[in-house]
Amino acid sequence: TVTNVTSASSSGIPSVSCTAPTPVPVAPTPVPVAPTPVPVAPTPVPVAPTPVPTPTPVPVAPTPVALTWYISGCLNGSPVYGSGPTSGRALDDLLASFPGATNITGASSSGYPPVSCTAPTPTPVPVAPTPVPVAPTPVAPTPVPVAPTPVAPPSFPTPVAPTPVAAPTPVPVAPTPVPVAPTPVPVPTPVPVAPTPVACVQGDVLVRTTNGYVKARDLAIGQNLVSYSFNELPDNSSVDFAETWVSDTLTSSSVVETTISAIKARDVATTVMFNGSKQRRFSLEHLMLVKRDGIYAFIQAGVVKLGDYLVYDINNQATDVLVEVLGYVDETTDVYDITVNPYSLFIAGDLISHNKKGQFQGLTIRDSQ
Repeated sequence: TVTNVTSASSSGIPSVSCTAPTPVPVAPTPVPVAPTPVPVAPTPVPVAPTPVPTPTPVPVAPTPVALTWYISGCLNGSPVYGSGPTSGRALDDLLASFPGATNITGASSSGYPPVSCTAPTPTPVPVAPTPVPVAPTPVAPTPVPVAPTPVAPPSFPTPVAPTPVAAPTPVPVAPTPVPVAPTPVPVPTPVPVAPTPVACVQGDVLVRTTNGYVKARDLAIGQNLVSYSFNELPDNSSVDFAETWVSDTLTSSSVVETTISAIKARDVATTVMFNGSKQRRFSLEHLMLVKRDGIYAFIQAGVVKLGDYLVYDINNQATDVLVEVLGYVDETTDVYDITVNPYSLFIAGDLISHNKKGQFQGLTIRDSQ
C-alpha cells in the first residue's frame, strides 16, 4: 500500500519523504504479584516481540521516452522524410505526405536515418545479333574439257597419174579495164518512236464511286464508278474519239454509272498537280476534259496550261473551273491506270477525265519553257 502520496504536478515528479518515524519506547505495565507463602515458580509472562517496520519501497522515476521519432524513404529517386511521437505515427506521417514512397527505413529517435535512393545500374542483357541473310555468290561451273572423238580420215582411191597432153601455147591478151562505180548503199533514216503514254491517277487521289469516294490505290475490278454523258459526245462506249473530239458546248449533262474492268499500278517520277491540291495529281499523259479558247477537248495533263478551264464535278453538275495554279511534283509515287466501261469518263479529284490511253500530244508545258 503506497503512502505519503503527493499531489500530481505537470512540471515533473514532485518530491516526497519516505523516512520512517523513530518509534517512542513504551514502559511495560507492572504486574502485581501476591506474596505466596510457598515459593511458587513465577509464571512466565509472554512478551510480544517488538514489530520491525517494513521499509517502504522508494519509487524510481522512469527514464523519459523520446518525444519524436524519425523515419526516411525514397520517392522518384529522392529521399523523403516523416516524423511523429511514435515510430508508427512517423511512418503514417511519411506515407501521408509522400504516397508511394519506397526504401522506408526503420524509425529512429536520434534523427533521420540515412537512406539510399540511387537506382541500381541495370545489368546489360546481351542481345544476340540478328543474322543477316547473305545471298550465296554464284559460282560459274568449271567447264570440263571433253576430248573430241577421233574421226577416221576418209578413204580416197589411189590416184592415177594422167597421160600428159601437150598444152597449146597461150597468146597473152591484155584485158581492157572497165571502170565500175560502187553502188551506194542507202542508210535507213531512223523513225522516231513516240513513247507509249499511259493515263494514270496518283494513288492518294479520291475517285468517286457509286458508294462514295475511294483512294485510287484501293479500287478493285468490278467496282462501279460515277460517270458523265453529254449530248455532244458520241457513243461513250467507244474511246476512239477522245483525241479528235472537240465541241464548243456541253449540254444535257447527266450522271451515269460505269464499271472498272482493269487496273494497273506503276511508279512514275513526276506528276502534275492542278490548283495547288495534291488531291488533283495525275501522270503527264492522263486525258483531262478541258475548255481552251472556248472549245472543249480532251488534253493530256502535262499539256494543260494556265488559263485553261478544267471541268469539275460539283454537286452532280459539270462546272468549268479556271486553272490558276499549275505545278509539277518531282517524287516517285504510285499511279493507277483505270479502265472503265461502258462509259469512258470517270471522276478523280473532282475532275472529269477520260480513261483513253492517247497518243503523245507533244512537249509538256514545263518542257517547252
